[in-house]
Amino acid sequence: MTVSSQRHSSWTQLTGHIAAYPWAYYLLLLLAIGFAQFWDARLFTWFADDFRALDHIEKIGNNVGVLFSPDHVDSGRPATTLYIMAFAAIWGDYQTPVHLGLIMFHILASWTLAWTLGRVGYETFLGMMTGLLFLFSVSSYEVPYWVSCLSYPGSLAFGCLGIVNYLQHTSTHRRSPVLLSVASFAISASFHAGGIVFTFLALYFGWRRKVAWSILVRSGWIPVVTSAGISVIFLLTFPLHVQNESTTHAGDPFHLAWVTTAYLGRTFLSSHWLSQSLLYVRSALDFVVGCLLLGVAIVMIVYKRVRPVDAIVWSALALPIFSGTNHLEYQSRYFYFANVGPALLLAWLLIRAAEWLGAGRGSVLKTGIRGAGVACILTISHLQHERAEAVFWGADGTP
Repeated sequence: MTVSSQRHSSWTQLTGHIAAYPWAYYLLLLLAIGFAQFWDARLFTWFADDFRALDHIEKIGNNVGVLFSPDHVDSGRPATTLYIMAFAAIWGDYQTPVHLGLIMFHILASWTLAWTLGRVGYETFLGMMTGLLFLFSVSSYEVPYWVSCLSYPGSLAFGCLGIVNYLQHTSTHRRSPVLLSVASFAISASFHAGGIVFTFLALYFGWRRKVAWSILVRSGWIPVVTSAGISVIFLLTFPLHVQNESTTHAGDPFHLAWVTTAYLGRTFLSSHWLSQSLLYVRSALDFVVGCLLLGVAIVMIVYKRVRPVDAIVWSALALPIFSGTNHLEYQSRYFYFANVGPALLLAWLLIRAAEWLGAGRGSVLKTGIRGAGVACILTISHLQHERAEAVFWGADGTP
């Protein structure tokens, strides 16, 4: 056997192995580039809410009941508290392992998102591209660097699992998947009260898959009531928790509509780059773009262009829970759940552009166009994340 034939045989074996275990190799890819991108985050110090979390777990060590005490500002997200508590039990207040764990959570949440999209019915490559672009989203730049923001990837990961299990129930009518979905949604809400959004996304994707209305009505109330109940309990029982800052104006429908629409517009305007509006104050442009996106979604529903609609709907459903905020400026972590939308839309556009530009010219050109597009977006994101680190350090102090 010649050298060239040996190389060809090895390449064939490798590609065959990747085809057999695509999600395993995809996870390795995300781990490699994810840790490469966010490696400097391990050097970040404890920040703001993190000190309250450390105080909380110290008190829990003396009295377990403090985990659910309404008198402590960090009692509203027990799953996040238990995570930090587990790491603190091993490494004390040494922050580097906790930050590495946070990066791992963000990577795993991105992988779970991509896998979920595949299970929902998207093409595997589209789901993988979406997960990769989501991993590099810039507008939620606080999340990979701020330990207390672990609640967001934790909630996203378990919320996605809840969607998959619920949709499995609608297709098999077995009881175990709906019980697993309830458990997943409950854990998602215990990471962050915003986890309720994933129950509505589950119902939306059930509708998209043409699940009978009778099944959605009969089974959908179970995860919704569970997740909503837990979220409401956490919001009402722990009034001191900082997540209640998102509900200050929850009773004002005009405020909710304005802020939700503005956040929706900025979600798609700044997913992979920082802007003055993102960093400082909301602008009228954000509201206008948000309105346009909602209009586009309605038009595309009529014409059944489902992928872009799904992207806009995901973001639109993910934002109202945060829109009762009294902050005049954007809170970057609030974009985390919604950033799935622009990641999905960008991935879809890249694939469609490659199909259009490479029509009749072979698969190599199409692959090259997709690869070049992803490489450009990731390069821009990498440079913008360097700016985001400087912004975060500016809030946190000097490194």
